[in-house]
Amino acid sequence: MTPALLTLATSLPTVAGVAAQSGREIIANNADPDRPFAVYSISKTILAILTLQLNEAGRLVIDNAARRYLSASQARYLSPEITIRQLMGHTSGLPDYGPLPEYHTAVRQGQRAWSFDEYMERTQATTLLFPPGDGWSYSNIGYMILKHIVETTADQPLAELSAERLFVPLEFSGSLVVKERADWRRVSIGRSDSLEGEVREIYDPGWVAHGLFAMTASDLLALFQALFSGRLLKSESLQQMCMLHRLPFIEGRPFQQPAYGLGLMADAQRQIFGHTGGGPGSTAAAYHKDGKTAVILTNDEDSLKAEKLGIALFDSTNSDHEV
Repeated sequence: MTPALLTLATSLPTVAGVAAQSGREIIANNADPDRPFAVYSISKTILAILTLQLNEAGRLVIDNAARRYLSASQARYLSPEITIRQLMGHTSGLPDYGPLPEYHTAVRQGQRAWSFDEYMERTQATTLLFPPGDGWSYSNIGYMILKHIVETTADQPLAELSAERLFVPLEFSGSLVVKERADWRRVSIGRSDSLEGEVREIYDPGWVAHGLFAMTASDLLALFQALFSGRLLKSESLQQMCMLHRLPFIEGRPFQQPAYGLGLMADAQRQIFGHTGGGPGSTAAAYHKDGKTAVILTNDEDSLKAEKLGIALFDSTNSDHEV
């Protein structure tokens, strides 16, 4: 079978890449592929997998009201019409904290991350952007709520649950949940132009409200290969994960037909599935098509560049191809 990638040429400052079918790692500019990189929003894919596993086990039902699985103090913010499925697919109508100037100021200055209540109140989460199920809008708030549902249902913190259900069974060697600043010591991280200091010293991982995973290139590759080979979910669950809500064309993005499933970004036209993530000091892109997975992890903050590089690998027809 033709390897997904044999050679890699890129201007990204630090890159760890993996070719799925050759099993060969491509390292540029002294990157260390054995050190985990912060994958930011790819954490949503992991949360979606864990949620569907709990759904298969009968611990929750993704078409039930999300507030049913929260404490009373958390549930009061949610409309009874919002389902877990809608949280997973960004169709709940919940807003996001990304547009808030006070969020960016707090992050830049190294302030502590907000609590659940602060996130909900500052984003005015009780005022929905549209009726649940009647639209689409990317919401980190929705996945923050999903994290609490998963932890409450499983009666385990995210780090323990992901280790039990993913890291140990798949024999991951270097992945972790970044919970506090001290955890940055274990992570390959670059500098950030948006922070008033070094990422390791200033950035509270709690600003990734849905939980932050750091993964090696080979572990992230193994996760996607296991997901799409049916090792993590039953076929029906995987099919639901890949049921797509088509989105308008996004100028500058590499998708011919942008779409979103349950924790998966996608190009509906070319049937490429995966996710992009980016934040202070790191970006990540992991995409899968027809048995091949491309993983790009960087210490650069240009997530679009990593995403384009990852998607471009699937447009390659030659076995020895430079991107």
